[in-house]
Amino acid sequence: ENIVKLEWLQKHVQLSLDERLVFNSTTKFMGQRILLHSGELEKRNKQIYGFLFNDFFILVKPRRRGKIELFSVSSDAEFTMCKNNREPFMLNQVRADIDPVKQYGDSTFKLIITKECKREEIQLKAMSNLERDNWVKKINDASVNNGRMERQNSKSAISKHAKSNLTVTVVEAADLVVTPSNTFCVVNVVEVEKKQERVTPIIKNTSTPHWNFEMKFFVSDANNTILEFNVYTSNLFSPDGMFYSYACVPVHLSIPVFRLSWICRIVIEKAQRREMSHISLEKTSATGTCCYRRVATHNCI
Repeated sequence: ENIVKLEWLQKHVQLSLDERLVFNSTTKFMGQRILLHSGELEKRNKQIYGFLFNDFFILVKPRRRGKIELFSVSSDAEFTMCKNNREPFMLNQVRADIDPVKQYGDSTFKLIITKECKREEIQLKAMSNLERDNWVKKINDASVNNGRMERQNSKSAISKHAKSNLTVTVVEAADLVVTPSNTFCVVNVVEVEKKQERVTPIIKNTSTPHWNFEMKFFVSDANNTILEFNVYTSNLFSPDGMFYSYACVPVHLSIPVFRLSWICRIVIEKAQRREMSHISLEKTSATGTCCYRRVATHNCI
């Protein structure tokens, strides 16, 4: 039933977004997209419809006013994004609340959007008090679940028995074979029984991202530890699984094993789609007054 509804929405909801949205698809980190709730609403006395998924919430307006039977096979309804809300609201930015003074009526509630330190409130009216309460509960429950899964997805496994520190600075990527995109680099330190992951900030609209971002890891055994580097495009409505470069560098080849503190600077060069020609490591390490500095290039595994 969920798939049928998602396919219906794909046919009847017209979206103009920078990123193509396929309703019946895998989300960024919530698994299969699920339609949690839908129904008629009012915004400033105008008829609109809301569709709540497990990763975002959208408000759309019908091209023709009147009663619409959602998900009917015979329906010819068409929807477009609301004029002032032309993008879906990601659930990590949204919560709902009932106006305690009810200045807009009994069945109203407010949608609170917090994005990039900016707060916006949208007053919505449900068809009844019961439906209002239902909307508020479902939106807030979905937002909490989404936030929990996002934190779980990004949580790194750090060993309590780590013996050494490893600091990696991801500097930049050059000559990516991709149109200007929102790009970021994921660095994994892979040991026998655990993997630690760190992620750079997202650099928007470029094929030559410059991060200069420092990451810290804890390593137990350098002889059995691998560094992995992957460059991704950042997507809102689908997984970030489309990598554009990849490399594995054994830690013991990159940095002296006997050092207690390791530092390496990473410059990704001439990255091709799904492969990397080489990765340059500039390493600095010190024990007391003894310093070590060398530049090395390792081929991609």
